[in-house]
Order: sequence, then structure tokens, then C-alpha cells
Amino acid sequence: METPPVEQLVKSAKSGCIESFGKLYTCYYSAMVAIGYSVLGDKSLAEDAAQAAFAKAAVKLKSLQKPKSFGKWLGAICRNTAIAMQRTNGRAMEFFVEEAAATDESDYLKKEVSIALSKLKRVDREVLVLRYFDNFSYERMSDVLGISV
Repeated sequence: METPPVEQLVKSAKSGCIESFGKLYTCYYSAMVAIGYSVLGDKSLAEDAAQAAFAKAAVKLKSLQKPKSFGKWLGAICRNTAIAMQRTNGRAMEFFVEEAAATDESDYLKKEVSIALSKLKRVDREVLVLRYFDNFSYERMSDVLGISV
């Protein structure tokens, strides 16, 4: 069974269809984890940020004026949630470096990539995480990040 377009799912979810919101969740969850990870540098915390973003989106969904902008809107909620979590935890982007501390030679590349990611601007980091960690297409990244292809 084919999934309806995002705009249709959003309109249906705004009308109270839980199944439609569930399909939106399935469609966007990995992107939200990637956005959370690009801020927090920790997969578990990124998953928490994604979950919290969906919870906030469910509550605020009726305020979304343009259903076509759902991905960008949700991405902003997730990013802001992750930033708030980062402030609450008092942790900075050194997360990437700490998480990637090399225990043997096989961890060296992971550590170097993590250090490089920590030095990038947020939007550049998000693009790289979505593209190379989650294999997102340029069109999908454009949708989620609200940037041009």
C-alpha cells in the first residue's frame, strides 16, 4: 500500500486521524534523529529529542498553516528541542569528540569524522549527517531542513 503525500497526511492528522500522524512519524523519524544528533552528538539523546519533537508537533499540529512545510516545521521543533536539551545538560559540541574517543585503531576514523563534524556550522553538520549517515536524497534534505536543493 502506497503512502499518501505528506500534505494529505498532515491535513488528515490535523483532522484527528492518529493513523496519518503515525505515517508522518514513520516518514520523518530518522530525519529527526539525525537533526538531534547533529546538535547533541549522542544517538540516545538524539532519539529523545526526536520523540519530544513529535510530541510537541502533535500538540501544535493545528497551528501549522502550510501542510507542505511539515518537514521544515518539524525539523525546527526538533532542532530547538535538541538545543534546549543541550543547554539543560550543560554539554557543548565536544559531545562528538567524547563519544568518539578512540579505544583502538579501528575507532580512529570515527573519532576524526566526529571531530570534523563538531567544527562545522549547524546547517552544514545537519546536511552531512542526513546525507552520509542516513542516505537522504537532496530533495528529502531540502524538505526537512527547509533549504534549497
